Amino acid sequence: MNEGKDDHSSSESAPLTDAEYEQLALRCEDMELDAVWGELNSPFAGADWMARFRSFDVRKHAFLWIIRRLVLDGHIVLVVADGRPEVALPGTLDEQIEAMSSAFPRTDDEMENGIWFFMPACPFGGNWRHGG
Repeated sequence: MNEGKDDHSSSESAPLTDAEYEQLALRCEDMELDAVWGELNSPFAGADWMARFRSFDVRKHAFLWIIRRLVLDGHIVLVVADGRPEVALPGTLDEQIEAMSSAFPRTDDEMENGIWFFMPACPFGGNWRHGG
């Protein structure tokens, strides 16, 4: 494992159970990525949810893990966030997740209650895909 590098793929570091992930994916379907972030702050998600995701760094890790899984499961495609939603985010999934991690705010204050996802500083978005 790389020292100092976020690992968003390891199953042993999975922040959600499969059932929690599936429920979250269903609740966020067809919404912007801020909805995924918002779910990690939801007091309605489970008895221990708020305690599990109290730390910004834990929520960031969980968010990136969820985004990776949504892509791997074919639910979303990551896109550039410059008004061209049809343009895929460049690079491999690992490179995309690393770029997202690097661009991500460092604190809740910088996240501005999820508004960051709609600011120029956020270089990515997600397009939901539906079976076919």
